[in-house]
Amino acid sequence: MFKNGDSPWNKNKSGLSNRKQPKKSAFTKGYTPWNKGTEVSWNTAKTNTTYERMESNEYDLVVKPRMDGILLTTPDCEGNSRPMCILRPKKTPTVDLKTEIKNNSFDGMSIVDNEKLITMMNSAVHLHAIKSEPCGPPSFAYYNIQKWGVCLKFQVYCERCQFITPMYKLYKTIPSEKPGPDPAAANVGFALGIQETAIGNTRAQQLLSNMNCQPPSRSSMQRTSNKVSDKLVELNQDDMADKLEIVKAVNRKRGAPENEINLTVDVRYSSNTITSKKKPGQNANQACAVGIETVTDRKYIVATASLNQMCWTGAWLRGKGFTIECPNGHEECTADLHRAAPLSEYELGKKIGNQLAVQGILVKYATTDGDGRTANGINDAIQALHPMWKVERLADPIHLGNGQFRAAMRANFSDSMFGCRTKEQKKIIQKLFSQDIKARSSLITSHLMEVYGRDIQKISEDLPKAFEATMSRNMKGRLAATVHRSNNSPGKSTKMKCDRLGIELSGRTNAFLDSTDRECAYQKEYQKREEVQHRKLSQKAENLVVHKTFKELNKANICDVYKKGQLDPVLDDHASCVKKRL
Repeated sequence: MFKNGDSPWNKNKSGLSNRKQPKKSAFTKGYTPWNKGTEVSWNTAKTNTTYERMESNEYDLVVKPRMDGILLTTPDCEGNSRPMCILRPKKTPTVDLKTEIKNNSFDGMSIVDNEKLITMMNSAVHLHAIKSEPCGPPSFAYYNIQKWGVCLKFQVYCERCQFITPMYKLYKTIPSEKPGPDPAAANVGFALGIQETAIGNTRAQQLLSNMNCQPPSRSSMQRTSNKVSDKLVELNQDDMADKLEIVKAVNRKRGAPENEINLTVDVRYSSNTITSKKKPGQNANQACAVGIETVTDRKYIVATASLNQMCWTGAWLRGKGFTIECPNGHEECTADLHRAAPLSEYELGKKIGNQLAVQGILVKYATTDGDGRTANGINDAIQALHPMWKVERLADPIHLGNGQFRAAMRANFSDSMFGCRTKEQKKIIQKLFSQDIKARSSLITSHLMEVYGRDIQKISEDLPKAFEATMSRNMKGRLAATVHRSNNSPGKSTKMKCDRLGIELSGRTNAFLDSTDRECAYQKEYQKREEVQHRKLSQKAENLVVHKTFKELNKANICDVYKKGQLDPVLDDHASCVKKRL
């Protein structure tokens, strides 16, 4: 606080000012800024953001669901989601897979009967000369073509006078007592050829497509195959009965009892392994047994039996929620065994024994392997009609094929031979490889036995020539074709292969291949549906419960199933032999 007479400390001092000093960064009067007269423009980054709505198949490749199953993500190689703006995919148009697309294209290959083709040509020219006499020489073209399985019906017309001929069948028919048109001989023969080979209806369609022939529909092929199969069963039953009569005649000429025979029985399953890590119960769902007589050198098959767990109609009904338990729980049931019941060689033996016992045949000796109880089944079936009869079992000796199989399993292959990551995978592949070598070698040896009349010297000289045929020369081509089919759709893969080979496909064949791709895409999309996956999991859990329940209820019959070497004699080891001697 100032007092009277005080003077400030900086009075009369030079260089000091009472005014506040300005900041160095403050604007001073008369200063010219460095950017005076220059134009300043704000350059904004131009982003070309485009929004494209992808197709469903492309959308599934780009977008993946997160672990929670609610949100979607576009992950990179490390699994991190990328900032992408993706719209909903386009709706896939619904396709009626049951209705065949109409195609009026007349190009491509056709299967016609030569005699019927000549008859059509002569008849068409004759009718044209009668009804269109002023037209002169006809100029025929295709008017209509109707597909009838692998065969065709043709109708032609004259381009000048528009004369139309009646519809001609370019195939021969087989007389039938049933109402409706007679079946085409080529369709029946085609179904018979499928029965004789390892391919099915789908592969047969692809085979015809590669030949540029329009294949028939799968439903008609299946109906024809069913009818042909029934006829083949009847034919085989009659033929086996005739072969038994031949065996009886041989016994009579030898002075032996005509109704006593020796039998060799073996069973084949629909799987290379009897068990599986992915499904409960046995891995196979079908089994067939054959009974071969050993009285004559012809070794006729005189009895067959089969067991089948598969029924497509029953599985479809169970998937729809119906309580269906096969076998024969509904119409057209193809299964003769419960889906949880094991395939029993004992039951197959009983079926063979019943077939022979009804025809008055008594089996003296039955030769089987040590894996099943087929001989016991034959014995029980025959004793039902002949209580005092007993079938004796003979053990099948170890042959060259089993020795070769074991040698291939013990062989030391290089690490790059099978290309497996784990020892378990290598063991499985090596087992399949050994079985393949065994089957091929047995076939080659049997054929050479027939050609050279069992001359060992000539067979030994010719065996090295068959070595090149043992391994497939087209293995790389088959592998490449399989990989190409897996990476592309079936129809697209066929088109690309034919185009590379210079094969020009017709419009009808391309239309069929397109329909195959649509069906394949639909099946893939159908398998990804949540309700379908949920139903599969439910059925898998149900199968586990059914197999467990069935196994607990049938513990008494557990010995009837396949078991490796269950009838083979047990050899004592060294320690047990020493204890017995002491």
